[in-house]
Amino acid sequence: MTHFSSHNKNPKRGDALKFSSVWRGGLAAAAIFLGLVVTFIPAGAQAPPTETKLDGGITRINIAVPISDGKFARSDLYLPTATGPVPSVVVIPTHFMVLYGYSEDFDKNYALALAKLGYAALVPTLNQYGVRGTYDLRHAVDLPMIAKWLRDRPEVMDDRTGAVGFSVGGYYISVLAANDPTVRAVIGYYGVYDLENPNLYFSKAVERFWPGSPKRNVEKVSGATLLLHGEADDETPLGQATSYRDALAAAGKTVEVVAYPRAHHRFDRGKVPSQQSDLSPSGHTHRLDTKARDDSWQRSTAWLEKYLKAD
Repeated sequence: MTHFSSHNKNPKRGDALKFSSVWRGGLAAAAIFLGLVVTFIPAGAQAPPTETKLDGGITRINIAVPISDGKFARSDLYLPTATGPVPSVVVIPTHFMVLYGYSEDFDKNYALALAKLGYAALVPTLNQYGVRGTYDLRHAVDLPMIAKWLRDRPEVMDDRTGAVGFSVGGYYISVLAANDPTVRAVIGYYGVYDLENPNLYFSKAVERFWPGSPKRNVEKVSGATLLLHGEADDETPLGQATSYRDALAAAGKTVEVVAYPRAHHRFDRGKVPSQQSDLSPSGHTHRLDTKARDDSWQRSTAWLEKYLKAD
């Protein structure tokens, strides 16, 4: 793999929990449990919260988080067993949530794994503005509201917030980082960070949203940013990460890029379940790479440990 950094320190692996072992172990039962029922709730609907006890003493709360214009983001909150407030992480899924109105099991399992490591992990569904509004500028208001709602909970520390995003979720967590100075750690998986870059196949289609592009707003970022990307990604090319990395570094921010050789888009999870092959409807390759998946998990947990738990 290729590792790029704006400073000299690599993420510490230490005793970081391997994602593969979590995946094959305690999460298997949770994945089955979480996959039993899918509830479709229209954007803006405020259904009462529901609480479920999961393995390992984790509590999952399905709850409506208020955002702008009287809307709500239906979310799953995973809380660890703890005697006091804990650091928190906002986990934002792929474009799947925009298309279908709910998250893939992978994202829920990722948040569950973080809860087992002692974080309060929130998985919001951001489909309030529809597919055409995927990059809507109003997200710059909504995302800080979501993070603040999480920090205001009694179980959560008010000064230790991180964010992890996948694909379009990488865009969202970068928008959050530029609009919420309390976010200390940012991790993007194969994300969209430079809407104006011609290597992005839909760049011109979202031209009206270019002002919200993360690359345009690097000066406002306070948190340390880790970008994990496949070198073979033909949907959001590696240039998305390196271009954003260069802009952040030029602004004096802490940023690293880890590029995985031969890894494609969605290298941590593979194709969408409804796809018949590795090719997406738009003709891009979605393929699991277990080595990249496991290494990215270790780096992510080390990054969160360093910036959210270390004094």
